[in-house]
Order: sequence, then structure tokens, then C-alpha cells
Amino acid sequence: MTKKLIPFILLYLFFHIWPSYQRISSVKHGRDYATFHYAVKALKFGQYPYKTEELSKLARKEGTRRNVHPFFYPPPSLLAFGWSLPLTLQQGYLALFVLNHLCVFGLFWLFMRNLSLEPLLLGVLFVGFSPLLDCIVMGQVNIGILLLISVAIFQRRGSFLSAAAMIKMSPAILLIPFGIWKKWTFVLTAISFSIIFSIFSLPIMVVEEQITFYREVLPQFSSGSYSGLRVPINLPSNHSIPDIWNQLWPGENQRKLSSNAQQYSFLTTFFLLGVLSYFSWKGKRQESKMYMLGAFISLMVLTPVYTYEHHLVFMLLPIVLVAQRWKSFPFFGRAILLVGYFFIAWPLSWLRDAQEFFPQLHWIIQESKFLSSVLIGMLCIYCSLESAKCNSAFSSAEREE
Repeated sequence: MTKKLIPFILLYLFFHIWPSYQRISSVKHGRDYATFHYAVKALKFGQYPYKTEELSKLARKEGTRRNVHPFFYPPPSLLAFGWSLPLTLQQGYLALFVLNHLCVFGLFWLFMRNLSLEPLLLGVLFVGFSPLLDCIVMGQVNIGILLLISVAIFQRRGSFLSAAAMIKMSPAILLIPFGIWKKWTFVLTAISFSIIFSIFSLPIMVVEEQITFYREVLPQFSSGSYSGLRVPINLPSNHSIPDIWNQLWPGENQRKLSSNAQQYSFLTTFFLLGVLSYFSWKGKRQESKMYMLGAFISLMVLTPVYTYEHHLVFMLLPIVLVAQRWKSFPFFGRAILLVGYFFIAWPLSWLRDAQEFFPQLHWIIQESKFLSSVLIGMLCIYCSLESAKCNSAFSSAEREE
């Protein structure tokens, strides 16, 4: 197992670790990590982390940046960043850089152990996947969340899915297929641990303040308000379903969806949830269920108002799941996988260059990552339906119910 890791380590060191370190080593403002950093600091000084101005005041006091993006994550997520309390912003940013790379190695090892993919091919899929690099450079936590989701899926550990959902809410969508399959132990474990994590958070945030998050902060997600986030919805690097409707019915200030865009985003999500739930209900074999989880993850990525490059990290799991079927795919299946992987994986800088080179395809190129994520999700459904006709693509441990 260790020898199989060596080629990946060398490739990853050359194409990811060194380039990403060069991009973050001199950064003092912490990029997106600053939100988590100052939310924890706010608690230390007895302030409410969901008040963005309080976070910005702390940053200005330290002279690191003028404004901080809003903190809109569940209260237990603050426990996951307790380690940052004694560190400066730059030190915490560098520490998260190291943790993210360790999580990548953890993901690679987990995929190699549970999936039928050659280590070299798996390494190429990792190294060529630019959202990994973007997530690390931006100081985001989605790689760690993907690792928790992957452990939850492969090892059937509801506690790990709960941990993922208590850092960012979106992984909770995976409870739907597990409920359809009547995996009640998994579902109840996930719910129980969510309650436990919330109880563990009481020393840093009382019940009333935690309830405020679910009553006031969380409902803003459907409109794009995100506690006053100043990033416009219509950025070309946004790859979400709500952004598609926002292009048709834009809001007044591009920081909140119009009523039409909200309504059609909800209806689209509800319809797609129904479709995926139906195919999940039809899936009998373990392989079918794994592929449907990949489809649900694809939907999880596309449904928030904001889906940026670092969110596309989650698409790595559906991609490696369907990549196992490469040899059994007909031509169209291989074409979809290649096209889907390429356009999700290619750097944003390439996207902009391609728009200049092919101006007549400007919108198609702009939405290439969105469209490719849809294609990968559809390929997951196809694999789920076809899995009964093919030999298992999963490890013997994973075939056990």
C-alpha cells in the first residue's frame, strides 16, 4: 500500500504542494479562512460570531484586513476551529494549508482502499483536479468535509456525516437516500451526534444563540443574503442552479435572488430531489446505492445560491465512483466522463482564455463547470441503473450490506 502511494506523493508534491505554498506563503489577510479565525476570536471576547461587523472590527484592530466575510456556519463548527485560538491569522492560514493537504492524502488513501481504480489513474485524477488547489489556496474547509463524507459513505458511519453537516449544513442532504433505504441506524446515529455536537457547543454558545442561527441565519440561504455577504451572485465563477435562474430574473442588487429566481430554484431542487429519491428507491444492490450517493452529492453541490470553485471539490467523489466503470462504459459514457472531468477540473484561468478564443461560446464556456457537474450526476444515475448488469466495481468490504 505504501509503495503505491509514492508516485502520487511525487506528482502531488510537484503539481500541488509547492505551487500552492508559493501562492499562500506571503498572504497575510487569510483569504476565506479569516471568517473562521475571527469567529472563534469573537467568542473569546464574548461577542456573537454571526455579527459580521464584530468580526471586521477584530480584523481591523489587528491590522490584517478591513472587512471579513460573514460567518454563516452551524455553531458546532466553531469547535472544529478551536485550535486556531492561540494563532495569528497568518499562522492559522498556514496551519489550515497543512491540514488540507493531509486531508487530500487521507482521501487518496481512502479511495484507493475502497474503490477499484489503479493508484496511478487515481493520482492523475487528483493531481489534475484544480478545485483541490483552489480550495487550499482560498483557506476553505471543503476537503476536510469531503473526507468526513467519504468515511461516512464507505464505512457507514453516521457520526462522520453528522460532523460534516455540523461544519457546513449541505451534507445533511445525504440523510434522504439513507432514509429511503431504511438505514435507520445510520440516520439516527447522524441525528444523535448532531444533537451531541450542539450540546458540546453550549459552553461557547448558549441555547438561545444556537436557535437564532437556525431561525434567522439559516433561512437566508435560500435568498442568497448569507448574513449580508457582499459577493454578487452573478459572478461568472458561480456554478449553481439558483445562479442560472438569477440570470433570467436578476435581483435588484445581485446580492439577493429575485422572488422568481427563488421560486424556480426551489421548484428545480424539489423536482430533482424527487427524481433522485425515486431512483434511490429503485436501487437494490449496494453498488446502485453508492452511485446514487454520488448523484446526491452532485445535487448538493449545485443547489446553494453560491457554488464556487472550492465547492467543486465535492465533485471528486462522484467522478471517482463513475470512473470505476470506464472499461464497461459504452462510447457515450466514456465521452461524458472525460468531458465532465475536464471541464470541472480545468482552472478558471483556462476558462477565461477559452472565452476570449471562442467568443461565440461565451455562455457555454462560462457554465461549463455547472453543465459538467449535471452530466456527472446523470452518469451516476446511469451507473446505478446499470450496476445490476455488471460485475461489482467496489471492494469486497464495500459490497457487504
